[in-house]
Amino acid sequence: MERNRSIMGHLINGVPLRLYKTQNETDKFVHKHDCLFLYTSPQITETHMASYAWILGIRPGYEDEYLKRHDEIWPEMTQALKDSGIKNYNIFKHGLDLFGYFETDDLEATQKFLAKNDVNIRWADYMAPIMKVDIDPSTEFPFLLPRVFHHT
Repeated sequence: MERNRSIMGHLINGVPLRLYKTQNETDKFVHKHDCLFLYTSPQITETHMASYAWILGIRPGYEDEYLKRHDEIWPEMTQALKDSGIKNYNIFKHGLDLFGYFETDDLEATQKFLAKNDVNIRWADYMAPIMKVDIDPSTEFPFLLPRVFHHT
């Protein structure tokens, strides 16, 4: 497998992430020596937005309140998500676990925008008492999950 160049580095759950573009590979993550590598083809990066996922939790006893707050999400919060570059944002629930999926053209810009956005900060404060959230201190964003499979 040929790696042309390193794109950027992040930490996911404390594991260094180095992204590389290749000529032949499809989207996939590979662990090597405690590092997580993403290999992605130019075709995917040029024709599709990058997709990301996180896992958060609902505190016991707050399941209905969590759903109610999202049923009544503030219009300015959905505008902040749009302004951040997030598209196709979905949250799925399984028991107390939440699985979030979203797409964005520029993850770093999205993270920086939301970290400084007053509406997002108020929303996070509003949701904090009913949720379990692990934030990556280097991005001020929830830890993102590595992709292990992709099918088109």
